[in-house]
Amino acid sequence: MLDEVEPLLIELEKTADESGELDGEVINTIFRLFHSLKGSAGFLELNTLGRVTHVAQDTAGPLQKGRRGSRQRTYRPVESNL
Repeated sequence: MLDEVEPLLIELEKTADESGELDGEVINTIFRLFHSLKGSAGFLELNTLGRVTHVAQDTAGPLQKGRRGSRQRTYRPVESNL
């Protein structure tokens, strides 16, 4: 699943840089992958991965609703849980 998320994040960033718009379908796919990763991490007791994917999913949630923040505000919570 991790190998599926990275190209989607790159695509999302590239599209946003080019058009200024976020692709809702890509965001939904990323959100679902983070959700699956979070569940798998919990099942396998991979606590750090669980925390990171939880924050990543929480970060993707507002993007699903069309709210955008700065990149610094978006990335910092994820980085702080690594």
